[in-house]
Amino acid sequence: MHFVGEACYRRPLEPKALTYSRGGTAVTMGLLFLAFCGYLINLIHKDTPLIQLSQETMETDVETPDIEICSQNSTLSFVRCDVMNFAWDTSSIPNCYEDYIRLGEGDSVSKCYLFETKNRYRMALSSMTNVSDKAVRRFDIYWRADSLQNISYATISVPAVTVQLYHPSFNSWNYGSVGNTPMEQKINQNIALGTSRSTSFLNFTSNIFYRPQKYRAIRPADAGTVLGLKSQFIDIMTLTNYQHNWPLQSNPPPPPPALDKGLYHGIFSVQLAQGTIDVKTEVRQHTVLASIALAGGCYGVLTTIYILLFGMTRLTPWGLVHHIPVFISKHSHHNKSGQQESMFNYNFNHGNRTRTDEENGNGATKKKKNFSDKLVPWFFRSRLKKSDESITSADAKEVIMTKMIVRSKMQEQEQVQGEGKLSRVDSTELHLLDSTRRPELAVNTSSYTNIDDIYDKALNNLSSHQSGDRAEIYYQPPLSSFPPALPPHANIAGSSRGDDTVAASNDALRREQVKTSLLEARTTELSNRVEELEIILSEYFINTTYLDQLRVRRNATIASPSDLPETLR
Repeated sequence: MHFVGEACYRRPLEPKALTYSRGGTAVTMGLLFLAFCGYLINLIHKDTPLIQLSQETMETDVETPDIEICSQNSTLSFVRCDVMNFAWDTSSIPNCYEDYIRLGEGDSVSKCYLFETKNRYRMALSSMTNVSDKAVRRFDIYWRADSLQNISYATISVPAVTVQLYHPSFNSWNYGSVGNTPMEQKINQNIALGTSRSTSFLNFTSNIFYRPQKYRAIRPADAGTVLGLKSQFIDIMTLTNYQHNWPLQSNPPPPPPALDKGLYHGIFSVQLAQGTIDVKTEVRQHTVLASIALAGGCYGVLTTIYILLFGMTRLTPWGLVHHIPVFISKHSHHNKSGQQESMFNYNFNHGNRTRTDEENGNGATKKKKNFSDKLVPWFFRSRLKKSDESITSADAKEVIMTKMIVRSKMQEQEQVQGEGKLSRVDSTELHLLDSTRRPELAVNTSSYTNIDDIYDKALNNLSSHQSGDRAEIYYQPPLSSFPPALPPHANIAGSSRGDDTVAASNDALRREQVKTSLLEARTTELSNRVEELEIILSEYFINTTYLDQLRVRRNATIASPSDLPETLR
């Protein structure tokens, strides 16, 4: 999680206990988030699709079903096949047995036949709007068992035949219509076991009503479905049915279409029961996009809890596009620096190619120290003392913030002791800036070249002096030991007018020095406050690491062998 690195980083002036507790909490939240992500991955791997139910309206006539008729221990004969057209007229199909019925293959005890129209007829209902001339309402098939005695041996019940309805697009009689996917094989096996099987009994008429169903199975290894995008389906059409049975009359009336009862043993009819298709669609429960959404919700909850406990993390306005070039450039710079350092060490040792382990260790330490120096943020590098000790960014910020706090506390004490004492400084209050009266402010300015060094030296003296009562440090420029030059016409010998002029000039000079000292003190105070603001922004609000790396990248230079002194080449 993004706040783990920030949580383990100790900010200036923070106690270690707070840093440890914050880091431990962040690491625990990170582990919880990773565990939740693993749980989501497991759900994706072991996902079981749900079934979504819907319906499709049939507005045009549809294909007629393929009818499988089977009997045991006896062959069958089909006396007659009648059809009721869309105008409710009944007619007989010519050459029904030769043109529409075929015998199944194999020498099994069960004898099966398949009645198929091959789109020469189409099934329709009154609710359909677009109906063709091939539309029919019902099929009536008269069957006769060639050996009722053999059928009676196979069962103790009334002799009967079984009727199974297939959709032409999913029929085991048609080679290639049933695929090899697990769902297709499963549905085909269920049909063979008699999921939607009907029966036509001896001396009975059976009305079979069927309803088309569509099962939309997700294709195996469909990447779109796993991701949560559009799924690819395999449409499996099946027909479910129910039936009504009535016994035949002993002596049917002579007018047609009744036949002589001795010509057939049973009748069954097949017709469409509804004008809609029942659709079952597989819907994947767990997808990659859904898991990402759940992971994002968990991440948001954990982040909210972290912010409530420890506050917001620093802003990072720069991403990988900014950091990758700097990272590549930094490694390239280190490699070149290592090459130049090797060449420098080679020339320094007068061509001796063999280096001891101690020299290698010293070189590595030096390189590491230089690298740590480059990590020091830009806005307080000038405050660091030039010493041999390696100082890190956190140490430097801690020192600077501590100095600011000490100065602020001592300033508050001074305001309590004498409010407004430093608001105005004139010639009568110059003793406040006199180093002889304030030994903790005495600084030898001759050995320092800039105001920063004077500031650090004075602050060290202030911290070591136990009786000091002020925190503000003013730099008093050294006064010249020579008196100011006077104009040629001035009378120095004993003129009272000349003495008054000299006194006025000295007083004006002192006032100018006081004014200059106050301006310098104010400038130092503003500079310190700006520096404090920069540290607070970088440590608590904005992550400026990228800017520091850019500055190192732009300011870094590699010395070539030609730049080395003549004695070191």
